[in-house]
Amino acid sequence: EICVFTSATPTNKRNDLWEKSRVILATPQTIDNEIMKNLDLSNVSFLVFDEAHRAVGNYAYGFIAGEYMKKAKNPLIMGLSASPSSDIEKISEISKNLFIQSVEIRTENDSDVREYIMKVEEEWVKVELPADFKGIRNKLADLLKFYLKQLKDMNYIDTINLTNINKKDLLAVQERIRGDILSGNGNFDAASLIAKIIKLHYALELIETQGIFTLYRYLERLNLQKGKGVKEMFSDERMKEICENVKILYDAKTDHPKLDAILKILKEELGSSEDTKNRKILLFTQYRDTAEKIYEILTDNSIKCEKFIGQASRDNDKGMTQKEQIASLEKFKNNTFNVLIA
Repeated sequence: EICVFTSATPTNKRNDLWEKSRVILATPQTIDNEIMKNLDLSNVSFLVFDEAHRAVGNYAYGFIAGEYMKKAKNPLIMGLSASPSSDIEKISEISKNLFIQSVEIRTENDSDVREYIMKVEEEWVKVELPADFKGIRNKLADLLKFYLKQLKDMNYIDTINLTNINKKDLLAVQERIRGDILSGNGNFDAASLIAKIIKLHYALELIETQGIFTLYRYLERLNLQKGKGVKEMFSDERMKEICENVKILYDAKTDHPKLDAILKILKEELGSSEDTKNRKILLFTQYRDTAEKIYEILTDNSIKCEKFIGQASRDNDKGMTQKEQIASLEKFKNNTFNVLIA
């Protein structure tokens, strides 16, 4: 009665599965494609969108919801999200795109949730950014402000104060510039500038939060791009100096201090006693390059661990297949290793 629809589901079996199943679990792109082939939604009585906060822009959720509302005899939609945004406008946009009429929130203190929530204790471990890191950060910040000043002079931004600028704002400016170009009033220099700014802003985030290994990998990939703006940026003497400084620290295997802190904590948690040797630890990181570095450090220190990453591949970075992901989780469950780096 339950079936799974993904891109791996053979095309010639989909109609039969659709007719025989009462509950269908599917990726949005698969359903999007099937709707384009006249998938019958008339008898679908309930449509649930997980990760409902994705229902913005051109994401497939909006199209699927619209087609469902037009074709279902008795449509009923529910969206679920653990991170719906604190922005009322975005929540309203999600609700509109999914035809949601009422919104409910559950917190860990609600009676129907409380029994499933484990008590979590948080402890912040603060580390000091090394002087070499601060030097690179300051050089990146200076170059970033140099480009921001030019964009400000074009009246696309109001400030060059980095504390008042975030990625979301920069992407919004980029969209505005693209819109101007499409309408015939565009400034291609502004388009080149905002592209450089977004890349440098990301590099600044990496040196502060991830360290030299991840920043070096990023700059290496960036330098291989063929765009005119990227070539101009890397030909700038200030950028050359930044890259040289990063390379020196990379060759010296200089790590972000939080990696030492992680290693210390894991050694304390795992210990060597019978009570601790089968402990399971989930270690989350935002970037694959950082996951690779953590894996390398833990392995060098005889801590049994594995990486758990997504299925998408990029350049020389191969993702995990679903089969590999399942196998890794099984090994974690069976105490084959202690730390899952995800």
